[in-house]
Amino acid sequence: RDARHRHTNESTRKRVIYYTLFEYL
Repeated sequence: RDARHRHTNESTRKRVIYYTLFEYL
């Protein structure tokens, strides 16, 4: 459970970074 949640969190983090970059631009 923890491992799966961590994997999902990492994926979401990457997406958040992309969104932030888009908003920054």
